[in-house]
Amino acid sequence: MTLAYDLSLAAQKIAGEMAEKMAREMASKMASKMAEEMAQKIVENVVKEATEKTREEGRSAGITQGAREAKLETAKSMRFRNISIDVIAECTGLSVEEIEKL
Repeated sequence: MTLAYDLSLAAQKIAGEMAEKMAREMASKMASKMAEEMAQKIVENVVKEATEKTREEGRSAGITQGAREAKLETAKSMRFRNISIDVIAECTGLSVEEIEKL
C-alpha cells in the first residue's frame, strides 16, 4: 500500500467519524427543540382548558346566582301582595325560613 492510499483511507475514516458526530449532534438538537415545542404546546393546552373551565364555572355560578336573586325578588313581590308564605315557598322553591327573612 502506498502512502497516498493510507492517507486516503485515514481521511475517509476521519470524514466518516466527523459526519457521524455531526449527525448525532444535529439529531440531539432537533430532539431537544421538538421536546421544547411539545412541552410548550402542552402548557398552552392546559392553560387554555383551565381558562375555559374557569370561565364556564364563573358563567354557571353567575346564572345560579341570578336565578336565586330572581326567586328572592319574586318572593318579595308575592309577600308584598300578602300571598301566604307556604304558597310562596311552593312557587319559588325557597324555604319558609328564607321567605320569612324577606
